[in-house]
Formats: sequence, C-alpha cells, structure tokens
Amino acid sequence: MKNTSSFWRHGWAFAALALLVAVGCKKEPSLGDPPTAEDAEFTFMPSATNPNIIEFTANNSTLQATWDFGNGQTGEGTTISATYPFAGTYTVTLTVQNSGGSASSSQDIVIAYDDPSLVSNPIYALLTGGSSKTWAVDSVRPGHMGVGPNPSGAAGDYPEWWAAGSNEKSGAGLYNDRYTFKLNGFGFDHVTGGDIYVQGEHAGDAPYTDTTASPVGDFTAFIGDQLGETWTLNEGADTTITLSGNAMIGFWTGVRTYKIVHIDSNEVFLRYTDSKNANLAWYIRLVPEGFVSDPGPAPTTFSLPIDFETVQPTFTPFGNSNYAIVNNPDASGSNTSATVLETQHGNETWAGLFVDQTD
Repeated sequence: MKNTSSFWRHGWAFAALALLVAVGCKKEPSLGDPPTAEDAEFTFMPSATNPNIIEFTANNSTLQATWDFGNGQTGEGTTISATYPFAGTYTVTLTVQNSGGSASSSQDIVIAYDDPSLVSNPIYALLTGGSSKTWAVDSVRPGHMGVGPNPSGAAGDYPEWWAAGSNEKSGAGLYNDRYTFKLNGFGFDHVTGGDIYVQGEHAGDAPYTDTTASPVGDFTAFIGDQLGETWTLNEGADTTITLSGNAMIGFWTGVRTYKIVHIDSNEVFLRYTDSKNANLAWYIRLVPEGFVSDPGPAPTTFSLPIDFETVQPTFTPFGNSNYAIVNNPDASGSNTSATVLETQHGNETWAGLFVDQTD
C-alpha cells in the first residue's frame, strides 16, 4: 500500500516551492518611462499674421505640456501661441510630463521690434486701463454672482438657476477681494483681505485648506494675498482669461480660466465652470474699485400664502420649467381658491420657479 501521508507531504512541499518561486518572480509595478530630453524639445515660428505672435509646437504631442513664455505668461497644450508686444530676448521653457516623470528644455527667441497694436487690443485696455486697473465684485447689483447650466441653456450665458441679491454674500470673504490687471508683463495681483469664498464641494481642497463654514452658505477659506501672478488672454470662439499660481476670481470652484461674457470700462461679467460638477456654470460680475453701480428697482416681493386670486405673481422659470395659472380643478379640498398654479418641472438638473418672498 502506498504511503499517502508521504505523498501529500511531498505534494504540499512542491506546491509551496512553486508558490515561493512565483512570488519571488513577481514583477514590481512600474509608472512607465519618464519623458526623454528629445520629448521636451519644441519648435517655433512667427505666425502668418504678425511676427510678434509666436507659434510653438511640442515635439511629442502625446505628453502633457506646460509653457513659460518668458514674458510673464504661461500656457498649456502641445500647440500654442504667445504674444510679444515689446522687442527683446525671451527665454521660453517647455515642460512635458507623464506618470513616469517630467523633462524640460529652453530656447531663446528674439523679438526685433515693438508692436504697439498688440497692447492696443481693446480688451487689454479695458482690463488694465492702459496700465494697471483694480476690480472688485459688484456686490450692490443683484445678479453679481450666480449659477446656471453647463452648457448654457436657452437663456444663454446667464445665471438662470440662481442669482445673488444685493450684498447677499456679505461676510463670506467675497466682497473684500481686489483683482489688479497690469499691462506690463501681464501681471496680476489678487488681494484677498485674508480670505476667499469657496464652493462647498471644494472646501478643504488644496491650496485653500484652511476653511470654515460661511455664515451665508458654503465656506470661507483663509489665505494671504496672491501677488506677482500673471494673466493670459486667449481669443477665439470664447475669449478667456487664465490666471497663474493660486490667484483666482470670485467664488472658488476649482478653476482659473474665465470666459468673458461682457466687458466695458465699468463692468466685467465672467463665466466659469466647476471642476467637480461639469453640469454647472458659475458667474461673477466685477466693477472698478470704488465704482458704485445702480442696484436697480427693488424687486417685488410676495407673502405666503398666495391664493392666485387676489395676487398672481410673475414667476421666473429655470431649467426648462413652465407654469400657468388655471382654474382650480377641485376646490372642495383644503385649497378653495378659484385659481391655482400649475407647473411642469423642467428636465435639467436644477429646475423650478423663482419669485421673491417677503421676509
């Protein structure tokens, strides 16, 4: 008779040895190869329209690319352009990166002549006043801050879901911020007054980690002034402003690029997205520091209950909602009014009707 005990002991020994060999030969996880020096190389040439606008192309289009253009501006993307209004030599640095690491290279470009037309761009002039101009949130005017759908709905670039009333966000860390746009070097200073206003989903996220609940909703983050940063104007189908470093404008939602919806000498109306909710578009309205806008007429308010007989408010629908005041189909119940409000809820994330109520 075979010794089954010995057989099993040997079998387990072979299995254990095989397991040890397998474990010993297990390949360590790898983040991949870092970019090479060749990956970080780039080419450049003047644009067809202006020798002071330089077009840059990264050698490897598959890597994340960030640029320092040497003129106070930065950018991202493997093909990009930069504007040089003034003659001089500028050192341009490209940094490419992937999960394995990063690599950089630099080249000097020489701009032969000044081009005043590049700084006479009307948006440059409006933002900077021709040299330096400081802006603040238009706290007095209703609608100075708000939110709507992304992409924009039938109302266009407008905070159709919610808009702040006059001074509604006092004490949040929003109204004491100052934003200075400079023409020289496209400098930007964000004077925070010690705090900023942060959307609730972003509370505690870097770099604004020191947060506390705001008395008017969402959160206030405590952070010092962000000085010596830069701003970049990108003109195209959408004209946008991008800020460098930890500078930001308005209500923090995780982004630093802002679409210019409207601009004139006394107003900049901006639209921007939310890095944690792609369905939201936020809005902020700026005015020159010290400028007091017209708050407009006080809104008509209504007290509850509303019977829709003696008072029939005009509601503002949003999110594709609609409404009508109709005859009461059943006045035998608790609602004996002859007319009632009938509404159809919209199909967007935030939808409903808005009307001001008396406190």
